[in-house]
Amino acid sequence: HQDVFLKVNMMQGKGVAYAPDYYYTPALERRVLNSQKEGSFDSLRFRRQCRREFQHEVEYRQQQLHALGIFGDWESAGKNLDPRHEAKIITSFGKLRELGYLNKDRKSGYWCQKCISP
Repeated sequence: HQDVFLKVNMMQGKGVAYAPDYYYTPALERRVLNSQKEGSFDSLRFRRQCRREFQHEVEYRQQQLHALGIFGDWESAGKNLDPRHEAKIITSFGKLRELGYLNKDRKSGYWCQKCISP
């Protein structure tokens, strides 16, 4: 839908910019886990395979969008698997852990510390 609005605005002479965002999902990890052999698990190999699968998925989506004639700034497309995004996420989790919002328990915690509601 967004492409239709962008094209209309471009045809009216307005300057528009569209850069697609691609999201790394747990479904991709499940696919990679299901494709691996049973037995040994190598986390480094797993992460590399996930990155390759994600890159392949992004390229496939871009080909589909190009075939449909969709305008976009493909060079500055957002990917949440970029190292800078990962660093931000890890930093945020570190801050949450320092503040005591995260722990290693497997039991569920409270959603709201004030209300003590699950």
